[in-house]
Amino acid sequence: MNNALYNQIRIFQSIAREGNISAAARKLEITPPSVSNALRLLEEHIGHPLFVRTTRRIELTETGQQLLEQTAAAVETLEKSLEIIRDQNQGALRGSENNPLALCLPAYSQTGDGGILSAISGDPAGNIGL
Repeated sequence: MNNALYNQIRIFQSIAREGNISAAARKLEITPPSVSNALRLLEEHIGHPLFVRTTRRIELTETGQQLLEQTAAAVETLEKSLEIIRDQNQGALRGSENNPLALCLPAYSQTGDGGILSAISGDPAGNIGL
């Protein structure tokens, strides 16, 4: 898959999540015409419309729903994989307070290697990044 197709799929997913092109554009921090163009190119690539558009709403077609279901896990896996690789290259260390890895955190934080240290609590309100 080329980069343009990947971006078109991400934009398509954002439109589906946000419910309209303008909201997707704001979320992605790109212009609405760029979002519309990416959607048009993806629909041309697939050969089917992905949304039914009215003046007030945009709804997934059956093909759009299938594409969303088929690509959601793949894009999430790809983005997590890229994050893992990026973190490895930054010297990131991730763990939770109930993990034996937590015993290493004080020593790791003293290395001063510029790495990222994140401590995850079972309570999302208690999550911290150091």
